[in-house]
Amino acid sequence: MAFLFRLLRGFGPRSTVTARRPAASAVPEGAASSYDYWKSVWGVGGIDFLPNLSTGWDGRPWHDGLEVRGRTVEHFRRICRDARRFADETGVKRVCLAPLHEWGEGSYAEPNGEFGFGMFEAVRDAFCEKPAEGWPLNYTPADIGRGPYPVADEDGGPVKHYKGLQWR
Repeated sequence: MAFLFRLLRGFGPRSTVTARRPAASAVPEGAASSYDYWKSVWGVGGIDFLPNLSTGWDGRPWHDGLEVRGRTVEHFRRICRDARRFADETGVKRVCLAPLHEWGEGSYAEPNGEFGFGMFEAVRDAFCEKPAEGWPLNYTPADIGRGPYPVADEDGGPVKHYKGLQWR
């Protein structure tokens, strides 16, 4: 079961992830070991393997679950670069970018106040060729005179993230 969990989550062989679901796992460890792990399972078991570009996880809001700590754009950028290298070496034409917007689980790549467009830029930089004229500009609603958009919870107060970060 632990092997399947690591395979699906894309963590390396030395990951702290086990079938017992520990309290935490570290993104830096996962980022450092993903490529070696993908290479070790490539072609094993007769099933197609797609690297998982994990954006993190925090299951604590929903249940007594796993928290993946240490999410940064730079760690995610390393995962993306390693996935590109893996794809180039093996001929894999697809990767799994997951999840994009699981806000409640602390697992997201969509532009946000914490990382800006950094997660999307990490994917773009790893898998796309930069045009001669450069990348298009990233815009937020504030850049064109819109927002922030106040959203109230059921008591009329601002909606807050599990860790107390206010959504804007």
